[in-house]
Amino acid sequence: MKSTDSLAGLHSSRSHTLRAALLCLLLALVAAAVPFSERVYLFTLVAALFACVLTPLWYDWHKGRLDLFAPIHVIGGIYFIYFGLGSLWSVADPEELVQDVYLLPYIPQALLVVVLGYLALLVGYYVSFDQLGSATADENPRGVALLGACGVIGGGGFLAAAIWTGRSSLGASAGGVLTSAANLAPLFLFAWAALWILQQQGRASRNQLRLLFGLMLPLALTLLYLFISNKSLFLTLVGVPIIARWYARRRIPWLPVAILIPLMLFVIFPFYNTYRITERSASQTARMSQTYDTVQNWYGDDYGSRSIELFKRRMALITSMAVVVRDVGHSVPVANGAMLVEPFLTFVVPRVLWPDKPLMTFGRDVARTFGFTHALDRETAIALTVPGELYWNFEILGVIVGMGLYGVGLRYLYRRYGFGDRLDPIR
Repeated sequence: MKSTDSLAGLHSSRSHTLRAALLCLLLALVAAAVPFSERVYLFTLVAALFACVLTPLWYDWHKGRLDLFAPIHVIGGIYFIYFGLGSLWSVADPEELVQDVYLLPYIPQALLVVVLGYLALLVGYYVSFDQLGSATADENPRGVALLGACGVIGGGGFLAAAIWTGRSSLGASAGGVLTSAANLAPLFLFAWAALWILQQQGRASRNQLRLLFGLMLPLALTLLYLFISNKSLFLTLVGVPIIARWYARRRIPWLPVAILIPLMLFVIFPFYNTYRITERSASQTARMSQTYDTVQNWYGDDYGSRSIELFKRRMALITSMAVVVRDVGHSVPVANGAMLVEPFLTFVVPRVLWPDKPLMTFGRDVARTFGFTHALDRETAIALTVPGELYWNFEILGVIVGMGLYGVGLRYLYRRYGFGDRLDPIR
């Protein structure tokens, strides 16, 4: 037994050493490439952000507790695309990705603010609630009543949201009951995820499988039709079975992922964005037909600009951050918390309790405030991102403190409700 334990310990030690060596080699290659760049400072910041994302992944892998969909890793990947790759794309192709040529000098400064904020987020995440236990109850639904009710109620919430979106786009009032009912839509996603985890575990009963494939799947396809221009909903509905497979079997189905990524870039993304600019008063079928006719007439260059280039433009949110860094404290006053409190109250208080609640137009307000659009444009909305909102309200100190608190909150929620050795579908 001692010999076996010794060999196992030696194997584990060598495995850890190999992991550390691979990480060091990767970081060395990145560091070696930086001096050959014309923009050493910018590439150094991008490399620093990449290290901030990669190090927690390696640390959890080294500890044997890697969860690819833990919030810190998901947010890290998103932030690296938004700010790291977004910075590289913007300086490499400013004519396509940066509307204001005078914005380019502020991109490295904005990236520095993001890196400092993300470091604060990591500190808040990894120094807090490390000893907090996860939920002990093992909740495995055996029937279909709860999940079926959540699926139907949540589907009704999505239907209310679709009606509300259609009326709002035409300038009509949606009504308090309709907008309040739309808040129930996440219940559908809860049931969708729980059923897929049960199915991937092999623990779903026949009735639960009938519910998943007989009701929930047709409802999901209906939602994709109703929200034809909502790429986030598409990614959520398609991504949930992939995430469920990871949690149930600790494996990523790489073939579906490899198919989904080019499908998203070259089919869904250009189709959805073309659909959004069609006549809104037309029927759904007419708009889809018009979109298909438009896409069919594109040439190769047109297709490239409306797929890859448009994807990069939408993902490069470093430009929003750069505008905030440039204008706040100069042409735009520091909000001192006002732009956090009002949107928060508008989001959390239901219209039934606040009948004259204003519509949530934060993205359009941002676009007008920072000069992305003119006063008559009622469509354009800008995603400011969490670091951008914090900088607008409290400048650099607000980003560091706010991101640190953000990390503490993420850690608490994950340790309390998501972390655990057992696979609990409800958790």
